[in-house]
Amino acid sequence: MDNWNNKQKVIVQMVCLLLSIALWFYVTNVENPIKTQDINKVPVKLMNEGVLRDSNLILAPNQQFFVNLKVEGTTQDLRKISKDDFEIAIDLSEYAYKIGANKIPVHIVDSPARVAIKNNSSLTLTIYIDEYIKKDVEITSDIDIIAKPTYYVAPIEFAKSKVTISGPKSAVDKVYSVVARGEEYNVNETISKSYHLYPVDENGNKIENVTLSQDTVEATIKVNEGKVVPIKINTIGQLISGLRLRDFTPNYKEVELSGPKEILDTIEAIETDSVNLSNITGNTSLDVALKIPDKVQVNLGEVQSVSINVVVESEASKEVTVEVALNGLGEGLILDAPNKSIRIKVSGYEEDIKNITSESITASLDLSSYIEAGQFTEAPTIALTTPNDKVRIEALDKVSFNIEKVVTETPPAE
Repeated sequence: MDNWNNKQKVIVQMVCLLLSIALWFYVTNVENPIKTQDINKVPVKLMNEGVLRDSNLILAPNQQFFVNLKVEGTTQDLRKISKDDFEIAIDLSEYAYKIGANKIPVHIVDSPARVAIKNNSSLTLTIYIDEYIKKDVEITSDIDIIAKPTYYVAPIEFAKSKVTISGPKSAVDKVYSVVARGEEYNVNETISKSYHLYPVDENGNKIENVTLSQDTVEATIKVNEGKVVPIKINTIGQLISGLRLRDFTPNYKEVELSGPKEILDTIEAIETDSVNLSNITGNTSLDVALKIPDKVQVNLGEVQSVSINVVVESEASKEVTVEVALNGLGEGLILDAPNKSIRIKVSGYEEDIKNITSESITASLDLSSYIEAGQFTEAPTIALTTPNDKVRIEALDKVSFNIEKVVTETPPAE
């Protein structure tokens, strides 16, 4: 029983649907009533835009020109039309304008004949007008150039230094510079070619809605091989007494130069600013600027100075004990020297005297001139076994000795 009731409900619903479709078809195709319909965003064409320039005016950027139409017609006719069937325009030569918003009536140039535009008399469009300006802007390089190692890229030379930009003041005022953009890799010879120009703001972002007097610029990129030269450290003055340089080495002994060939050919070394030696009192590190010629870069522009490691040493002294050699005693004499050792002061710079020992020094005294008995105290002759004019030696003691004659007993006479 329930199944029969469900089938009846379905049959009734289908009959109602068919009757509704038939009624709609009759009304739309037989009765064809008059209806009103909205057509939105119908484009508006602006004519004679050039007349604005005569008054130094221009359309403000980023505007879209549309109107909304309310049309009336039969159901069938309304189904057949679209916004592309309407031609709507504003003749800019017919009005006077001010900077800012301007409310202008629009003209219906063409529309479908079988529909009526109900809001024709009230159709207006608000357009925004800006001041039209020009200005000259420097051309700068945003060309990414990577040269082969040791090759130098000179500053880019443009055929023109400036370009004229024009357009709405609101856009032109944002232009910070006009850049030439491009990429050149593994460069080892001079390049001459055109590069595209782009107006940009101070952050390098491209500015739209402005016009350039030229879209490209001819550029010359001169390239030549670099040169390696030594660093020459200039000094003035003298170290204070008692000090000597042990190390005076810069962190760069030679540098790679890049620049115009005619300049590089004249450079044999890169000199430093002068270092005043009299100001050095101990070990230190000095940052000294390089004297870099104009138009020349050192190590691709990354080096402007060198760091000099300064190591000094002071004069020092030490004592060593040396035994004196007593030589040349004459016949018939007896020598008595209970202490032949003397102290010797060794002076010089630490590096020079550190290896000096008692074996490095000789001390001697020639007794050949002593022919009489007696007690004597004399300074011996001292010397380095290996001569070194950087080391000074001084005997701090003298050697004492006794000389006696040999007594010969005469046998008694018989």
